[in-house]
Amino acid sequence: MGLACRTDYATAEEFESLFESKRGPLLHLAMLLTANSEMAAQILSLALRDCRFNGSVSADWILPWARRTIVRNAIRVVFPPISALATQTTNDDVHHGISLAIPAATTLRVDVPSIVKLPDLERLVFVITVLEHISLQDCALLLARSPKEVCDAQMRAMRLSTLAEHGRNASFKDGAADTDTWEKLFDN
Repeated sequence: MGLACRTDYATAEEFESLFESKRGPLLHLAMLLTANSEMAAQILSLALRDCRFNGSVSADWILPWARRTIVRNAIRVVFPPISALATQTTNDDVHHGISLAIPAATTLRVDVPSIVKLPDLERLVFVITVLEHISLQDCALLLARSPKEVCDAQMRAMRLSTLAEHGRNASFKDGAADTDTWEKLFDN
């Protein structure tokens, strides 16, 4: 017996509805990737635009597709030309006192200020591989880096970031984090 495949594709309206209903968690993802509230808003707009015009996404995969589109756009904004990959800076958009639960079956807590202070490459690798659960190989492809470079960046990020077992916890998964808290964190 063959597997039943759903053949209907997500519409622009479904993507718009998704971005409206999941705005909080999608914005949180963009903020963690960019460590900058203005860039995060730009990423969300770019991702919605890209999703609206993609007619080949199964309706069953709309949320993962939107999240991956946010990741791809964040990479483009943080590292515009390939030649700029060598320039990495630590972010000054500093945020205090919030930690996130890492999605999946783990009890680790990630300290948001530690993540946003990471250099661009390390921050992107950490968010993509640890929080988004994208493989090191796929992350390397997305970042146009070697798997070794990505693995090294992930190790540096883990070493540089504070993995806190205590503290105030705001869940990252499915928008459980308070949007007002995030907006206060990323106000410039």
